[in-house]
Amino acid sequence: MKGKNIRKGITSVAILSLVLCLMSTGVMHAEDDETVFTPSQDQSAEEKTAAGEQEKQTVSDTTEEQQQTPVSENQSTSAATEEEDEKQESLEPVGKTESSIEEKDTALTEKMQDSTVGSTLEGNTGEQQDKADKQEEKAANINRFRAAMSSSHSGNLVFQDQSDTVSSEIRKKTENGKTVYTLYVTIQEGAVGDQIIDLGTKAVELFDKEIYSPGDSASYSVVIENHSGKSYKYKDNSFIVTTPNAEGYGVKPDPNYQVIGFDGQELPIKFLAARAYNDALVKLYGVSGTAQLSLRHLLGVYKKLETDGYYGKTYTGSEALSRFYLDFYNNKYGSAAKELYELPTDAIVDIQGGYGIANSTWVTITTTELNSLESEYGEIIDKYLAVKNVSSKNVSVQLKEMEPQLSATGYTFFYRELLHVAYGGESTVKDFLSKSPKWTGNNTAIGNYMANTNGIKDSVNKYMRDNAVLNTNDSLKADQILGSDDGSKMVLHSAFALDGPHMGNAYMSYQFAWYNTITLEEAEEPVGNIQVNKTINKEAVDFAQGDPIFILKAENINTKDTYYKLVRFHENSAATQSVSFHNLPIGTYRISEMMGIRYDFGNVSVTSRENCAVIDGQSVTVDLNAAVADKEEAAADITFSNVRVNDTYLSDSDTVVNRFRVENGEVSTVTQDYLK
Repeated sequence: MKGKNIRKGITSVAILSLVLCLMSTGVMHAEDDETVFTPSQDQSAEEKTAAGEQEKQTVSDTTEEQQQTPVSENQSTSAATEEEDEKQESLEPVGKTESSIEEKDTALTEKMQDSTVGSTLEGNTGEQQDKADKQEEKAANINRFRAAMSSSHSGNLVFQDQSDTVSSEIRKKTENGKTVYTLYVTIQEGAVGDQIIDLGTKAVELFDKEIYSPGDSASYSVVIENHSGKSYKYKDNSFIVTTPNAEGYGVKPDPNYQVIGFDGQELPIKFLAARAYNDALVKLYGVSGTAQLSLRHLLGVYKKLETDGYYGKTYTGSEALSRFYLDFYNNKYGSAAKELYELPTDAIVDIQGGYGIANSTWVTITTTELNSLESEYGEIIDKYLAVKNVSSKNVSVQLKEMEPQLSATGYTFFYRELLHVAYGGESTVKDFLSKSPKWTGNNTAIGNYMANTNGIKDSVNKYMRDNAVLNTNDSLKADQILGSDDGSKMVLHSAFALDGPHMGNAYMSYQFAWYNTITLEEAEEPVGNIQVNKTINKEAVDFAQGDPIFILKAENINTKDTYYKLVRFHENSAATQSVSFHNLPIGTYRISEMMGIRYDFGNVSVTSRENCAVIDGQSVTVDLNAAVADKEEAAADITFSNVRVNDTYLSDSDTVVNRFRVENGEVSTVTQDYLK
């Protein structure tokens, strides 16, 4: 399946260059795979290229093989020619696999062994102890941050795939010059029990557009039809929107590396943002602006913090940069945050390289410079440097954020502030789209649904429960039951958007996803009864002229389904005859009588449960809803009275019900039952 890219070019006014790709495990998934390029000193340029090409992999998820879409980055610091840019557009992303990481870990170990040849046993032991101390420090930091950040998904969420008996199909049509996108979902014959519907697996394939920019949005409709042979309804409180299941999304840069998201999940490297250029680094290095910063500044920040520090304070350890940022931005904004994610929004945006920062997090360097960087920062280069567009002379590189707290803050900010979705009726989606290009602060982010901010999740649940199922004529189906092959359909309007103003350059090539499902459960369609009484003055009847016969009619106002009952009076019958319209589907009905011979309408009266029936002229309207539907007790009791107006002519009337038996495709018997 093709991915979706989001890109905005770097200009002199600091517009983002962001590429986001989407794939289809869960609902929407980012899939812009990268590899770490670590050329050895004795490789030729051609060998390096071949090695890079050998690592390219076709990424597949648990359900289907994904075809990756080429992506591109605009390089703010690149001297690449237009020809090189075109070449970049045609290159596929490179996949980073478990095996490649193991190979690089092995290579790194060998390098470390080579560099320590001749060292004493005591020296090696000291290094091991130092490494153990650092790991212990990192573990303590992780545990502290886990306690601060961790919160469960919506309850004890179990991620589930779409049911096997549910299928999806994309349909497009043009209306008023615009393409309208619809995802048709079908519950197939043979479905049994609950049906889980993934609302986004096909959604990313809906749009012809492959490139999306911060501030962009897209809308579509989901139409669910039922051909299972059973009736289904929305399962109350089954609507789920949350961050994706992090399991299965690649690997960590090393076994000791842990990033805990605000959802309590341990995040793979695929969900980590890049290390961005920002105001704090400008002040730390004493330069005039981010344009004077380079990749070497990002890599050398720990040495700078340890040796020079900032205003006399030095920073060491596995969270040195995080603690520096915390101090710097608390001072800048007058805040008292104890963790990065508690900083003001403006501070987090600046950390992520937003608000007027033109530096792309992807930069183009020569392979010679990359070799030099590797010799100086080997372990970081090997584990955290993403490399693309490998040629004999230049590579395009991006440094992934390596500090757990910074990475988790980037993940948190993305899902709580930048990625927004809307569900419901057309008016809901229209209002959502009107916010473009700024959605941050509107409480429609993925995190808002997870926390049910202002009841946003409840409102979607109510829509799905009470307003999603329509009749054939698009009117609201009273019972909200999705019948099998009855023409009804469940309709949900949806949209997603990426906030523009708050999206920093750290999210260039950021890989993202979200999980979104609903569940439909088998339903016994509620039915109800309406009793109708017919009263005449028998003393005025001349039965020699024929028995008075009346036809009563019950019409579903929405579906136009119509039911008839016949009432016949004879000499020995009572003056009032009663009939019942049994097992009527939920809906609004108009009860009336058809014109009869010699009789005119007299009056009508009604009693009903929950005041569900009202008189409307010579008919009665009954709201046969779920609250009054009962297989035994009538929802309404209606009485029509008639007046004899004509006895000047003779007639004879009778009613016969013809019954046919068909055997082997032929009519075998015919019987006639006279209505008594």
